[in-house]
Amino acid sequence: FYLGNNTGITHRYIDNNVENGRTYYYAVVAYDFGAPNLGPGISPSENNAVIELDEAEAVRNYGKNVAIMTPRQNAAGYIPPEIAQEEGLNNLGTGTVIPEILASASVRKNHSYVVTFGIDTIKVNSSAYEHDLFYTTSSFSVFNETDSNRFVYSENSEGYAGKNMVFTQGDSLLDDGGYNDFWALNPTGVTSDVFDGLQLAIDAGSQIPTYSYSKSTWLVGDGSMLITPTSLESRLLAWDYEIIFTGPESPYVANIKSGSPRDVNNTKISDYSIALWEQSFDFYVQNTSFTDTSGFYEKFDMVVSDLNGDSLYNPFVDEILVGPPDDIGKRWRGTAFTIRFTDSTDYPEAGDVYRVKFNRSFYLTDSIRFAVNFDDSLDATHLRTKMDSIKVVPNPYIVTNMMETAVSNPTLNQRRKLMFTHIPAECTIHIFSVSGTLIDRIDVENADPENGIVHWDMLTREGLEIAAGMYLYHIESTRTGETRTGKFAVIK
Repeated sequence: FYLGNNTGITHRYIDNNVENGRTYYYAVVAYDFGAPNLGPGISPSENNAVIELDEAEAVRNYGKNVAIMTPRQNAAGYIPPEIAQEEGLNNLGTGTVIPEILASASVRKNHSYVVTFGIDTIKVNSSAYEHDLFYTTSSFSVFNETDSNRFVYSENSEGYAGKNMVFTQGDSLLDDGGYNDFWALNPTGVTSDVFDGLQLAIDAGSQIPTYSYSKSTWLVGDGSMLITPTSLESRLLAWDYEIIFTGPESPYVANIKSGSPRDVNNTKISDYSIALWEQSFDFYVQNTSFTDTSGFYEKFDMVVSDLNGDSLYNPFVDEILVGPPDDIGKRWRGTAFTIRFTDSTDYPEAGDVYRVKFNRSFYLTDSIRFAVNFDDSLDATHLRTKMDSIKVVPNPYIVTNMMETAVSNPTLNQRRKLMFTHIPAECTIHIFSVSGTLIDRIDVENADPENGIVHWDMLTREGLEIAAGMYLYHIESTRTGETRTGKFAVIK
């Protein structure tokens, strides 16, 4: 019987009220409402949280919907893994991907990852310029490059965490219509589930491409020039461009002979409002987002909108439309942006270069790389400082304490437990009476190198309960020989 959709877990819980050394048990329990009106009726049901204990109340087994956690301090001298993100990538998308270590014990140390993206097409013009495309980022995938590009994680319209994906009906996006329905990464931000101890925070960039006033700038030289993106067609041509000034000695002659260009307001410009086709300019425009088959940047063409109607090109009066030609280079296909020169005394010189940049979503060819770097050595200075912070908790010990396990019989006295904190992950602890008698020895070899705690059962080497009184401890790092001594009291 159909009882609804499996939409995944849409709620997250972060427990901020915990104590170091105390064990916490968490369970995710699902239920359904049943169906009393179907046949004889289907009763409501739920799955249980199962934790099996041995005779000493230690956890022997637990269900896959249960997690058991013990918060703790890091080990003295421990150098945590770090994220190193590759810089200077030539991505077309202007969004960000920020990896974070969420569970350091689960990370694959010294492994490199790559994040790739998929797109959904919102609109494309038929028989148009090859890169005439309005798109949005609709998926992302993570691969482990160190492990032979092993697939690690992905989210798309068929499977995603929380509200990471959104669906939009194209015609409702804008009032001009003619757009396809599409999926996109949530424009308010995406937070992935945890994989390999990591989590990604993704800003997919601008879902609707926008001209970047802050990133568009002079790369070489200076001059008075106004760049205006078109209201609609710029979304299909929202790439990166360079306007390169050559001077009158090396003119660029436009190739386009016909078409129906649109201005910044998406209004068609009639033939009598256009200056001569195949006009000559002392600059040219290239699309730096793509190269042609010869490895050169693609050149865009230009048409002059004769604003004063004198049938002559005047750079300080008329408007220049920039866009791609068709496959044979003779017919206008769309306007990415317009150029107007505003000051004849501040006209750019030969060799000047202006960059035009748009904000947009991640593209198919984009990728983000990062590595989890881990130094297996110890930070001797940190170890020495942290060993000075070693404590016995609680001190004094009075009858019992909150970190002693009480799963099935919370009202009864449990097995006693003391905790040493900020210790090295590999060390030896000797516990003495005040008279110098060795009470117990603990050889600490924490499998998790960040684990900076160890519990003592408060039993002697012979397995007997210790008496009330004062005790001394001596801790020595197995790796460096650093030592720390202290004392604690036990009251019964």
